[in-house]
Amino acid sequence: MKRAGLKPWLDKDQGKWGDGLIHQIQNGLVRSRFVVVFVSAAFLGKGCSEKELETALSMEMGGRKVVLPILLGLTHAEVEGRYPMVSCKKYKEVPEYAPGKRVSEKVIAAMVDELKAFIS
Repeated sequence: MKRAGLKPWLDKDQGKWGDGLIHQIQNGLVRSRFVVVFVSAAFLGKGCSEKELETALSMEMGGRKVVLPILLGLTHAEVEGRYPMVSCKKYKEVPEYAPGKRVSEKVIAAMVDELKAFIS
């Protein structure tokens, strides 16, 4: 995303040891127009991730954000029951995703191109 001229804000890259992650996430959500949420098996049931998603969806309902879900190795059916507001949105799937395995540069480039076109 950075190579494409986008300015991603990744919560895992923010702050330093001892900083409050919640505060960092809140700041990121306030500053961002678009929230790209990568939903994977590791994401499911993770309290902090779910709260971040719920907050972003709430902000979207108020017209302040756009949430762009990307399903990593999950199907619509796997997400639908747990996150109905995500499953009723347009989303992207990366079916070949597997933890520890790199997604192909071609797939990543296509998504970044589509993201750039969307936000332009």
